[in-house]
Amino acid sequence: MRSLVCPLVLAACAALGGCAAPALSVKYAYAPETIAMPSGLTVVDRRSPAESESEILSYNVANEQYGITRLGDAQVIPNRVAYLAAQLQQKAGQRLTGRSVTIEHFTVHLNKQAAYRKFAAGAAVGGAVGSAIQSSLDPSRPFIDTELELVVEARRVSSRQRVNLGSGPEQEQVAAAIKVSLDAAVDDVIRQLGVLRN
Repeated sequence: MRSLVCPLVLAACAALGGCAAPALSVKYAYAPETIAMPSGLTVVDRRSPAESESEILSYNVANEQYGITRLGDAQVIPNRVAYLAAQLQQKAGQRLTGRSVTIEHFTVHLNKQAAYRKFAAGAAVGGAVGSAIQSSLDPSRPFIDTELELVVEARRVSSRQRVNLGSGPEQEQVAAAIKVSLDAAVDDVIRQLGVLRN
């Protein structure tokens, strides 16, 4: 009996996990929709094509990327590359004027893994046992995970910022967390470059 229960639980978790996936058509507006690229800064976008596309990384509850969605350029408004360039120029001032900034890596992920796994495990088992599983798992909140890697005049800098979603309507909270994480990443790379305006 025991050997039959484990495969059934895993199959149910995998099946339920796919139902919990977020829609890839939702847009998160974290700033005014139109931002012009600054004229005094050359920005080269060398991200892989996949980094600009939205993708649910895994539907399999046993996979380490389950519950994580990469938010593509079409989902994050305004264009994150233009926003990055504008923030770099605004915060660094003249110290970046005339320089070249190459974006090697720039992703924004929405991570709901803990919440999805908690739901899938409890739903698969059900009843009192399912409730016990749900209450024993990590109840951490969803978060935005932003990774940025730049090359500025042959100097490589990188930043990773994780920001929890607050309470309230999810679309607004995701947008707010995206803005906080992007701004923190910009501040971090400017500090590493030593060009942060006082």
